[in-house]
Amino acid sequence: MRILLLALLSIAALGQAADSWDKAIKAATEAAGRGEFVKARGFLLADLRRADRTPPMDDPARVRTAIPLIALGYLDVGLRRLADATQELQRAVQILNECDPTTEAAAEQKALALAGLTGAVLRRQGPAAGLTVAQDSLTFARQRFGPEHWLTGLATNQMGSVYHRLGEYSHAAALFAVALDLFEKSPDRSPDDIGRILVNLCSAQARLGLYEIADVNCARAISYLRQGQLGTSPAMSQLLEVRASVLYHLGRKKEAKDLRQEAASLRRRCPAQEAQAFVDLPYRR
Repeated sequence: MRILLLALLSIAALGQAADSWDKAIKAATEAAGRGEFVKARGFLLADLRRADRTPPMDDPARVRTAIPLIALGYLDVGLRRLADATQELQRAVQILNECDPTTEAAAEQKALALAGLTGAVLRRQGPAAGLTVAQDSLTFARQRFGPEHWLTGLATNQMGSVYHRLGEYSHAAALFAVALDLFEKSPDRSPDDIGRILVNLCSAQARLGLYEIADVNCARAISYLRQGQLGTSPAMSQLLEVRASVLYHLGRKKEAKDLRQEAASLRRRCPAQEAQAFVDLPYRR
């Protein structure tokens, strides 16, 4: 759950504003890293209850309050608690809107919150409603960070997910390609981050019948995920299924059958909770 961990760990950038690492935040990060998502959710809720007793009065405190809300929102998207996720991410955006717009930490967290809100609304209300939020998310990221920033890439990826759900696969593939380029240019994006966008791109290309290029990108995605922490994750299982379909259409039916068996074996090894909760953005379609 890479983006969840990013939202949690970004509190470190606040420095003295947060005084010290909150035990609940640390515990939630560790639990999510182990795939214990319900436990992580409990830690985040405990942290939010403490924060609610002291309303934020300045920008660092507002950002500090928004971080667990954003993390909880992403987590609840994965857990299919979509009404909760929508409410949590909307609340985070409202809090961050009270900050000075030039505050970098607040702007970064707002971009994360809007991207997560796109996923929640897309799943809960469908692509028409998701498109409205995605447009807001992408507009904010472009205006605040410019066209080359990875947060603009994240918002672009979310817009691609909306168009994929709408069945506009050419538009989706073009957006995923832009997002991929921005993530690959960013020095602090992990192989997991890049691999997940490649999964999206492969899916759209397969839908378009671009099987040869989809196969090349599937191989790239597999390499990225195996370099990172997702080599045995539900994301890898999804990717193997996509590549199996691609290979089948290319006439490589024996390889396709072997990949489907590998994907099925991987799903059986993944804890049920993790299989349900892992997708923190609308990658699965």
